[in-house]
Amino acid sequence: MTIVRAVEEGTESLDVPKHEPDPFKMKQCASLLVSASEQNESAIADASKLIAEAKGHIHGVGIGKSGYIARLFSSTLQTIGISASFLHASDALHGEAGSVSNGNLAVIFSHSGSTSEILALVEVFEQRSVPVISIVGDASSPLAVRSQFALITGVPQVLELRSMVPTTSTVVATSIAMGLVSAVSEAVGLDESAFRESHPAGRLGWDLTRLISEVMRPIESLPVVPTSGTLDDAATVVARVNASACSIQDEHGNVHGILGREQIERKLSLEKSLIDLEKFDPTPSVSATISIHQARLKIESMDDGEPAIVRDGNKPVGFFFASDLHPSNSYH
Repeated sequence: MTIVRAVEEGTESLDVPKHEPDPFKMKQCASLLVSASEQNESAIADASKLIAEAKGHIHGVGIGKSGYIARLFSSTLQTIGISASFLHASDALHGEAGSVSNGNLAVIFSHSGSTSEILALVEVFEQRSVPVISIVGDASSPLAVRSQFALITGVPQVLELRSMVPTTSTVVATSIAMGLVSAVSEAVGLDESAFRESHPAGRLGWDLTRLISEVMRPIESLPVVPTSGTLDDAATVVARVNASACSIQDEHGNVHGILGREQIERKLSLEKSLIDLEKFDPTPSVSATISIHQARLKIESMDDGEPAIVRDGNKPVGFFFASDLHPSNSYH
């Protein structure tokens, strides 16, 4: 039985303590998020298509707590290249509705769906033939009924903090909003180059605007261990020159892999000291032409201290550790 269903049948079946601890609230939110995702799947698909195909400006509308979610929604749409801005419902009724025109689209956030300022603004939208998408708590509310698409949060009052403070509902509304943005990004075919243009600064901008070849370390700087050697040999060579890693090469100078210092120490602790180096799994590798962001995604499953090889075609030209992918820790 879901929490939503239990509430419909009577709050006594919830067995919720009067002052429930935070972890239980998180579990409630998780259950409600799954329910909201399933119930709104079709509406999100339709609403995202409407936003993606809109020729004009997108207005994220709200007031109070819902206004903060609308502001986040509008800002995130801007990040993926959609013309959008936040419109405070109260301010709009005092002149800012002048920014609204035919061809625009409104996405309205409201828990109750019956706030007077919101409904007055809906009237303005209707007069100017501006379609309305709503993210609202009550499917039978005036706002939901007057919307082209209504995405329902469906959080009963009893599941809010002390059955009063909007908390659980704001989590669900924010999740639906970000799910809608995600669907819009798919509909417009957002790719890394387009996103890079909107987000050139900060850590993410650094990841997107630089190639892995700009932060890699040169393989030539590494001490060499033959493929015929053992893990003990690798540990000895690395310790002798205090290197971060060693290059495993055959008699022809072909690089077969790289072992990081921490990686060697972990393997030695597992009593693998006499295992031939050529029997270890190949070192993960990436192309020199990909961005740092793409490289980060490719090495997510790698252990700390495990290096990755950078290749130009088939030729190894460098290596890096996960720590090199941070602006303040880059090798150069």
